[in-house]
Amino acid sequence: MQPIERFWQSFLAVTGRDSSTRPVECFHFDRSEQVADALPDLVLPFREVTFDLCRREGEDDTLASWQRGHVSFFTAEGRDGLRV
Repeated sequence: MQPIERFWQSFLAVTGRDSSTRPVECFHFDRSEQVADALPDLVLPFREVTFDLCRREGEDDTLASWQRGHVSFFTAEGRDGLRV
């Protein structure tokens, strides 16, 4: 199973959707397909990120503000990407 398919099935399970539900569109937003294929595995442990790790980005003073900023950014990116 491809990483994006694992990510999609995990999303369906967490949100209580039927496992046969298909995405509207699937695309990668990175420089290469290889890196994009690895992204779902990075997204899944989002809640496991520690402040020590997020501090390396140098963007936030707290873990909570880092999480809010990333959730806000990716929510907006997802909304923009769903224009059909």
